[in-house]
Amino acid sequence: MALKTGALIIAADNKKREKPIYMCEALSLPLISYVKSYAEKADAEKTAIIIESDSSGVEAIKGDSRVFVSPNAENDSDFLLAADGFADEFDYVYVLYGNVPLMSGSSLKNALSLCVNEGNEAAAVFSRQPNGEDVTGAYVFSSKKLMTLIKNGASRSAEELFRACDKKTRFQTDCRCETSAVYDMCSLHEISETVRLREIEHQLDCGVNIPCFDGVMISPNVKIGEGTLILPGTILRGNVTIGKNCTVGPNTLLHNTTVGDDAYLNSVQSFDARIMSGVNIGPFVHIRPNSVIGEKVHLGNFVEVKNSNIDTGTKVSHLTYVGDSDVGKRVNFGCGTVTVNYTGKAKFRTTIGDDAFIGCNTNLVAPVTVGDGAYTAAGSTITEDVPGDSLGIARARQVNKIGWCLKDK
Repeated sequence: MALKTGALIIAADNKKREKPIYMCEALSLPLISYVKSYAEKADAEKTAIIIESDSSGVEAIKGDSRVFVSPNAENDSDFLLAADGFADEFDYVYVLYGNVPLMSGSSLKNALSLCVNEGNEAAAVFSRQPNGEDVTGAYVFSSKKLMTLIKNGASRSAEELFRACDKKTRFQTDCRCETSAVYDMCSLHEISETVRLREIEHQLDCGVNIPCFDGVMISPNVKIGEGTLILPGTILRGNVTIGKNCTVGPNTLLHNTTVGDDAYLNSVQSFDARIMSGVNIGPFVHIRPNSVIGEKVHLGNFVEVKNSNIDTGTKVSHLTYVGDSDVGKRVNFGCGTVTVNYTGKAKFRTTIGDDAFIGCNTNLVAPVTVGDGAYTAAGSTITEDVPGDSLGIARARQVNKIGWCLKDK
């Protein structure tokens, strides 16, 4: 019969901080998210997170994990006792720490194998530091033995529980950083840099071209296609997917954004958006949530797009705001166009048909529709629908006052 394995994550912070140390982020992910990830890679069937307070923020990232609260915990035993019923569901449990983010799933599985194959009640995963010190970062326990020790003995640390076991062993990992813990902002910086370089090396192995690492930050769950060039100052965080043969950067931030193949993004900030293949975007473009940028669209300098759909081949070259809009194919926006979407009380949408031409400095006051093939004259404030293949003009007629400039001379 297959043995059942679970994971117990002790989320403790002995300092009273605005944000617990295990919730601080490395590459936009809380440290405890890394712990959950390597527990899954070590084949933990279920994970429990044991916290000191309901206000820790863990609920937002717990996923399928169960959360237990131990408000008066003074040491590891107090935390672990809070998950007594959970531990009883398994033959073995990993005891992990929310501020030790770089442990590998393979090291945990090796330690578990030493318990199962050699009949040990516990195993510790440690690394030997350059000064000769051994630092332990995780444990494996027989669930039954662990809970018996906790209930029958005085409160103690996981290391003391480990030593109290009759049959025990240690597994040494060759990577010293696996047992590194974060206690303050200095150690968080060191861990973050380690994670950053790991992710860059991973992308290089996948065929991504990153010629200079300066300012490049790539979150662990980012996927980048082969042949894509990542330039300095590029930050990719959250659920980002980038296709093949793209150029991203310099100075580009993508958050929860999908990008197709052969895209060019220079000095772009994009949040919760979809960008299709073959686009040319930048510099200094802001794409806000719920926007879809179609294939071969061009967005030029100082363009902002919000909650809008822009279809294939449309060009928005410069100094334009497109908000709450549905834009067709092959539309041309002149410089200085604004979709006026907000009345001060409610927001409305603008619709622009295929092959329309929007003149420079046009205000499109929503709700309004510009039909297929229609034009708006430069400087117009369009408040009514413009039918297809028509020209909308909404500006005062020019009057020249001959000699006016000379009258006061």
